[in-house]
Amino acid sequence: MYRYLVSAKSEQTIQQLVNLWGDSRCTCNDIAFNEAECVYSFEGFCTTVFDVMERVIRVIHQIKSSGGKEEFTIAGKCSTDYDCSPFLIDCSGDEPMIKAVQGDPDDDEGCYYAFCEAEYFEIPNLLEDESFRTFKQAVDEDLPLGGFLDTSYEEWYTAALSGE
Repeated sequence: MYRYLVSAKSEQTIQQLVNLWGDSRCTCNDIAFNEAECVYSFEGFCTTVFDVMERVIRVIHQIKSSGGKEEFTIAGKCSTDYDCSPFLIDCSGDEPMIKAVQGDPDDDEGCYYAFCEAEYFEIPNLLEDESFRTFKQAVDEDLPLGGFLDTSYEEWYTAALSGE
């Protein structure tokens, strides 16, 4: 199960995201305000990081279709006994960008536990040495997203837009 935190600087933006976000594969909790960071956020849960990415694709498409442009970020991770994959999605540019890394206890136990124990606000620092990639680049380059697509990126993207 992937846990993640969606954050935006305005209450209006985060409310719009909540209204567009949830479905049977991605659920979200109540909106919270972080005074220290001056951001609004909600925590969500999805089955895979691809579900999170699909949600981002659909939400951005819906916002752009209505003539809007919203900026938000998503920090999250999935932890299992055999790996931990923190990820960061930035939706402030022309298209969403993602970076991710995988910690394996057999390769680097300290790194693995640092990833597993990290709070949402720590994830950007954990990924500071990684480069952002478009969703297509991330899929094509086999970025550690906790799995692989069983179809081409183009077919997956089209299905994400249609809500399949």
